Amino acid sequence: MLERQLGLLKQQRLTRVAGFFAIGLLNAVVSLTVFGLYFYRRSEREYLWFAILLLTNALMAVLTISDFILNFPLGLRDVLAETLGSVGLAASLFFFSRVLEAKRSLIWRAVLILALLDPLAVGLYVFRITSPATSTSLRILLGLPLEIYIVVLLCRRAISGNRNARLLFVPTILLYGTSILGGTFLLFFQLHWQSRTLASINQWNVIETPFPVPLEVLVELIFVVALLAFLIRRFARPRDRTPSLPSKWFNWSAAIVSPYSQMAFLRPSVIASSSASNEPPA
Repeated sequence: MLERQLGLLKQQRLTRVAGFFAIGLLNAVVSLTVFGLYFYRRSEREYLWFAILLLTNALMAVLTISDFILNFPLGLRDVLAETLGSVGLAASLFFFSRVLEAKRSLIWRAVLILALLDPLAVGLYVFRITSPATSTSLRILLGLPLEIYIVVLLCRRAISGNRNARLLFVPTILLYGTSILGGTFLLFFQLHWQSRTLASINQWNVIETPFPVPLEVLVELIFVVALLAFLIRRFARPRDRTPSLPSKWFNWSAAIVSPYSQMAFLRPSVIASSSASNEPPA
């Protein structure tokens, strides 16, 4: 019986490693692709922010796989993971702000600062200031506002008819919606308000055969593929290549053209008066 349980645990571990390896490899490849798009259009920063977001996800997958093999100290692993996670959250905020044309309001700055403070919550239990449960609750509370902000921004833009918001709606809601739901359930579990089953909602297997696929892996896969298609379509759209001329040029040219325009308007009357003066008297 014990050997069977150990075998199941080993199989689950290998399955998780395979899942993280696949999603990490996908994030790395797509990140390099989007970086290439950014180098062609450096004025369009959304490519840069999305590439950084995917790169942090790829590094987090590498960290998770390395932890299975090397057994990092718990504090070091969590500090690195939360640092990468906060950078990824900040990059996602910059990306959606560019694509959905959001202003950097006070709320925007507040959720960004909270997300960047996320790694400090890990230090609270590394230095034994708080318990791991309290630290986990603080990390959730620091990260959730930014994700909620992105979802609310996306919904408002989609309702107002923004084309980009409608194209991004389904994959983004799937990713951040499940993340918000999982974080909320985990927070409730830390407060002893519910069972452990709902707290691990992101680890639920949505596909069992031919191999288990957790919910978080599936929604991230959908998100990455959909966003890559969106950015390639955005990159391939025709751009206005008409060179923009400064407004001073138009004012200067208008000043030159306007006298001739006035002469053009006055010319018929001048011609009529001159022809009338040249007519022989009756």
